[in-house]
Amino acid sequence: MRYASILVLVCATWLGCQTVNDHTFIRATGYHRFADDVQSETVARMVANGELARCGGRQSADYRRGYRQAFIDIRQGATGAVPPVPPECYWYDNYRTPEGHRRADLWFAGYAAGASAAQCWSGDARFVPSSGTPYQHRGSQYEGSHCGWESGY
Repeated sequence: MRYASILVLVCATWLGCQTVNDHTFIRATGYHRFADDVQSETVARMVANGELARCGGRQSADYRRGYRQAFIDIRQGATGAVPPVPPECYWYDNYRTPEGHRRADLWFAGYAAGASAAQCWSGDARFVPSSGTPYQHRGSQYEGSHCGWESGY
């Protein structure tokens, strides 16, 4: 929880705060992909850790690692399909053994379970809202503005 508070403070600082009539308003000065990725990863890790603890916490480290990674990937817009290969840490020579393959299989199982749980948890929160219509740049009423921020909306 402490990290979430720090993250909110950092994000608010990056976005720029203005104090007007004893109220603090956050004025967006642009989208910051890095800050958004850090925030979404932090939230995904916290939720994944909570879900794993709720299940008793008896999973292997490899299963937990896959489960958490699925939550992060789903939160950042992935489809939830299990990757064709495990992360690079499973590519080393010492993992090219029956035990190493078993550990990679546990990672895959954790990823599949985590992706399913993350999709139920996050729903549409992983996507930017859309009007459902194709964007037309020429003649758009929003051309040249930042979603109305300059005009005080």
